[in-house]
Amino acid sequence: HAEFAIKALNAGRHVVTDKPMCVSLAECDAMLAAAESSGKVLEVFQNRRRDGDFLTLQRLVSDGELGELRWLEMAWQGFKPNGGWRGQTAHGGGKLFDLGAHTIDQILLLIPHPVTSVYCRMHHDFEESEVESEAFVLLTFANGATAIADMSSLATISKPRFYARGTLGTFQKFGLDPQENALKAGDINTAEEDPTNYGRLVTATLDKVVPTQAGRWRDFYENFALVVAGEATPIVPLEDSRRLMQIFDAARASANSGQVVTL
Repeated sequence: HAEFAIKALNAGRHVVTDKPMCVSLAECDAMLAAAESSGKVLEVFQNRRRDGDFLTLQRLVSDGELGELRWLEMAWQGFKPNGGWRGQTAHGGGKLFDLGAHTIDQILLLIPHPVTSVYCRMHHDFEESEVESEAFVLLTFANGATAIADMSSLATISKPRFYARGTLGTFQKFGLDPQENALKAGDINTAEEDPTNYGRLVTATLDKVVPTQAGRWRDFYENFALVVAGEATPIVPLEDSRRLMQIFDAARASANSGQVVTL
């Protein structure tokens, strides 16, 4: 989205881009520079920050129910090649940019420490597709925590969407947030989590089902209007978007070299 976002900013327009915001850290920096020089608002639409399952895990972490979060795995998996723009490298397609834009963004919110290293492995299992069929990213953090994002087009059986281990307990949850299907059906307000997909929290003293709190994607645009009016701070600060693009650059370098990239 870099080319058109920069043109719009230079024309004096506020800009929302979908994820991924661009395809490299260099493009990201050019977009940020255009926003700075124009004095206009630039923000990346990260709707999955308002997924109910993510908000539920975020609350468990902030309330201390897991203790200190030390190991985090996120998976987003299916069983078919990417089509449309998702199957085109030049348009930010592929598992890393498409789904990693969500999973890694969520990881960076849950573990707000500097990333010290990035390892990425990709597969290209579909001859007819130019993008990867598998993207596995392992992040290490300055506090010693580890996080994994596992995105696949070859999974007939999916891993848990969230698997989080802390010093006091473990949380596991399957399934995807229901807002997308409700939106496709015509009314996002009808989105409701199937109770069979509720998460599970296990500690030394309890084993309980954790109902999923309601998600609300509309928060983003309501907040954006307030940001433009100078009445709020953005849900997705530009420094967060830049940090994600830095991880993407490192992940691609790691996948190409087969080596861990140190940040």
